[in-house]
Amino acid sequence: MEIIAAPLLVGMLVMVSASCKAPPAGPQTSSSPAAPSVPKKFSAIDTQFFGEEMFFDSVHHYQMSMKPEDRNYPRYKLEQVDKIVENFILLQNQDGGWPKNADWFKIPEGNSDEERIASLIRKPHDHSTLDNRNTWSHLIYLIRAYEQAPSEAIKTSFISGLNYIFASRNPVSKGWRGADVDAMTLNDDVMIGVLFFLQEFVRQDTQLKKDIDNRLVHKADLYYREGIRCLIRSQVYDEDGNPLAWGQQHDHQTLKPVKARAFEPASLSALESALVVRYLMTISQPSTEIRKAIEGAMAWFEKVKISGIRVDVIDAQPIQFPHRFSNKDRVAVKDTNAPPIWARFYELGTNRPIFSNRKSEILSDFNDVPRERREGYNWYGYWPQELIDTYYPQWKAKAR
Repeated sequence: MEIIAAPLLVGMLVMVSASCKAPPAGPQTSSSPAAPSVPKKFSAIDTQFFGEEMFFDSVHHYQMSMKPEDRNYPRYKLEQVDKIVENFILLQNQDGGWPKNADWFKIPEGNSDEERIASLIRKPHDHSTLDNRNTWSHLIYLIRAYEQAPSEAIKTSFISGLNYIFASRNPVSKGWRGADVDAMTLNDDVMIGVLFFLQEFVRQDTQLKKDIDNRLVHKADLYYREGIRCLIRSQVYDEDGNPLAWGQQHDHQTLKPVKARAFEPASLSALESALVVRYLMTISQPSTEIRKAIEGAMAWFEKVKISGIRVDVIDAQPIQFPHRFSNKDRVAVKDTNAPPIWARFYELGTNRPIFSNRKSEILSDFNDVPRERREGYNWYGYWPQELIDTYYPQWKAKAR
């Protein structure tokens, strides 16, 4: 299978500052020297990932337990790149990765590193993860931050993070896991996010790539190519040998879909499959295998779309759940004029839309899901629609 450089996935690299203190050996508990002076004018970095904000999940989870009125704390402006990078480096763990559920754009409080760390993250810890669009997003940001003012601090932080990516890859599946189960993970953009980062690192002509050991670049390129093969191999086929879609997580040994959290059954997932297809469509000169994977998934999206319902978000009695505060609910409503919608999960073998609760009980009716999960999880969505309307026709025209 031939993998050729894909087109740039997120805007042009913008130049930003990168002078800041050296990365700590992990979350620190004592004061450290002040950062050296830095230039005062910066350009905001593009942090969009297929139309979504790369750091949204982390910030969202940081704020989930807060009441809406408590979320208006001081935050850095997007052009204050030097300060945002300082937050990154402050929270980088010894293994090179980052903990999740922090607001990386919050202005930290306190004088010591311990106080500042505690103000930025819900639960300070040294456990790094790719979950919630984590770590790979920081590395993309650092690549772009290095463009304006190359810095040893940025380079050291980046190399440490790159080595975390290398070390966390599973040697059997050649894929990456999230935090919920030790399996190749598509949920929370774990697998696609890593490939997105590796692609930008090895395919773009950046100053950072020029300034680090070329052996790291070659290793990143190898892992990128093997990751693409992992995606193709993990696609589920029907009994007639037709490619269908992907699950949220796939077993490292068998590459079959597996269960993750209690409410995430082994299944086919429309959301994660749509992102995989969108990503595969960015590959120039796609191989026969990639073409077949895309065509099969697009046919599956058409087959499993749901007509006649919509999902409404409504006001509800405010309640503090164990993990978050909620004042909303979601209900599925019959509507013959509603556009096609897709379920998050489809039963393996039947393509029947399924739902679940925290007891891992499979439910057939969305309205039977308890409110905490019904309102707190994306069970329905329009994820494949943009593929159908825009990206698939464009890809077909280019792939001829």
